[in-house]
Amino acid sequence: KVKVVDHEGKFYKCFGRAFVERSPQGYPVLWQAGSSDRGRDFAAKHAEAIFAVLPTINTMKQYSEDLNARLEKFGRPPGSVKLIFGLQTVVDFTRERAQEKFEFIKSHIPLEGAVSWMSGHFGLDFDNYNLDEPMQDIYVPGIEGLFKSVINSKDGAPVTVREGAIYYAQGMGMPVAVGTPQDIADQMEWYMDEGGADGFMLSATATPQCYIDLADMVVPEMQRRGRYRTAYNGPMLRDNLLEW
Repeated sequence: KVKVVDHEGKFYKCFGRAFVERSPQGYPVLWQAGSSDRGRDFAAKHAEAIFAVLPTINTMKQYSEDLNARLEKFGRPPGSVKLIFGLQTVVDFTRERAQEKFEFIKSHIPLEGAVSWMSGHFGLDFDNYNLDEPMQDIYVPGIEGLFKSVINSKDGAPVTVREGAIYYAQGMGMPVAVGTPQDIADQMEWYMDEGGADGFMLSATATPQCYIDLADMVVPEMQRRGRYRTAYNGPMLRDNLLEW
């Protein structure tokens, strides 16, 4: 049953055996991540799910409305592509303890390392800029969406290089929900109902504890609200991502 793949086309040629068994779901879920006009058009035409880093409710709304308009252009119904937004959570049973956790995490981000981390990702040496210079005044080619997530983190207010570096090092531009399980659930619902999110891709703080905290504290609260499944639809990613 092992067949030789013998293909010669416009973009590549291949002669050899296929060692990977075909996926039980037929073909993989098609994801897209990118916020340029070209990337959004590509997603609206081809993607089944999109991952986006959007720091505020306003940027989420703008993104989801724009994507639905583009879907219509390509003959696809609004909501036919799942929007998965980045999110970081810091949760505890009291707001005070959650805030203490959050401050403890931030205290362990060295500024020099944060600037280097951001420089490496964006291909621009931010050491050459004054730490108090607004990032809105700096042109960064390349990863447009991630850079916008940093400069839009204060909803249009100036973001300095110092602030941007710490913010980016913390969770690569994702919003942070800090508080009790009820607070986190409220914020998630807000992002879904007002921002257009269908779900979230979580950015880690301290692993694996941040995921354990979410599973043990936030998931039961979301289930009580009817906003999180209590059983899986099937064994494949497609069953559980696209049919929820």
